[in-house]
Amino acid sequence: MIKKFPIFILFLCGIVLISCKNSKQEKVIYLVRHAEKDLNDTSDNPPLTAAGVKRAQDLAKLLNEEDFKGIYSTKFQRNINTVLPLAILNELEIKTYEWHNWQSMLHEIMDQNKGTYIICGHGDNILPMIEDLGIKKQLPPLGKLEYNKLYKVTMSKDSTTIEIIQF
Repeated sequence: MIKKFPIFILFLCGIVLISCKNSKQEKVIYLVRHAEKDLNDTSDNPPLTAAGVKRAQDLAKLLNEEDFKGIYSTKFQRNINTVLPLAILNELEIKTYEWHNWQSMLHEIMDQNKGTYIICGHGDNILPMIEDLGIKKQLPPLGKLEYNKLYKVTMSKDSTTIEIIQF
């Protein structure tokens, strides 16, 4: 009986650790606007400027410790190239969505149990996505040339919070 007691204690400790880990399961969704685009390019699909390429690299450095489960972007090269360094770092394919039809993409993420995701959007769809994720706090609109905000939405069983990170 004495030899079995330590095994029983280890078994109970294992159950406690597993239940503690499961109680902290959360989903983190980062939302970022594409980096600086070439304003001299009047097409619908302008590339990033040199400053935009640097910002994309800075984003990857900032989030290099995250273990992303999914990376989402609109089909525009400025958006794809904003999250491309992160995709390379995480060895993930960038999933594309239509900028005006983001609801199905967001629901795909919401159907996942837990994990960390990033969405690269546009100045006019980032804030509606954040609101759709359950953040009711009034956030200031993104300025026409504002590219330095990263929104971190953390969702747990009990709450949804937002943090705005300048980068």
